[in-house]
Amino acid sequence: MPSILLLTALPEPAPEETAVRVRDPLRARGVRWTSACIDTLAFGPRGPTVNAGGEAVPVETFEAVWVLGFGRASTFLDKMQQLASVSDRVRFVNSIEALLLLHAKYPPGDAQDALPQPETHAGTDADALVGIAEARGGRWVLKPPAGSFGRGVHVADGGSAALAEAARELTAGGRYALLQRWCPEVEAGEHRVLV
Repeated sequence: MPSILLLTALPEPAPEETAVRVRDPLRARGVRWTSACIDTLAFGPRGPTVNAGGEAVPVETFEAVWVLGFGRASTFLDKMQQLASVSDRVRFVNSIEALLLLHAKYPPGDAQDALPQPETHAGTDADALVGIAEARGGRWVLKPPAGSFGRGVHVADGGSAALAEAARELTAGGRYALLQRWCPEVEAGEHRVLV
């Protein structure tokens, strides 16, 4: 029976998270899965291991790894390097390269014209981002580029005190913030596709 490691952001994922949604379909297809928090990754003589059920299990013992959450941002690169050390021996559902380069809210360069998306700006300078929104007017969304589950998302009018406060909060410590024009159509819902 095939086995897959689901690496999640939290030890117990919320019901709406992808890790929870894929468990039953995997089981129905005869796939054994083990879920582990990505922040339990450790490295030693056996390569990277995860804490699964209170035991250090080598990542190499799984046929495939599916990274479904990043955990603490401060250790993201360490975790990707540990996983990359076994990427020639273990299949990854989402490649380390894709996780590093394509898993954020920046529009991909080759798809900017092909896929509808809002006007987008990013930077670490809160005043510059607020200035863009103020100069262009209208409603804007400000968020962390690598966030998830709506955490840190602010919607406010360009030039408002609320937008300026959110920009200062999100860019504190030199972090990036993403500024996108508000699209009222999103209130009708959005589509996300997992391939």
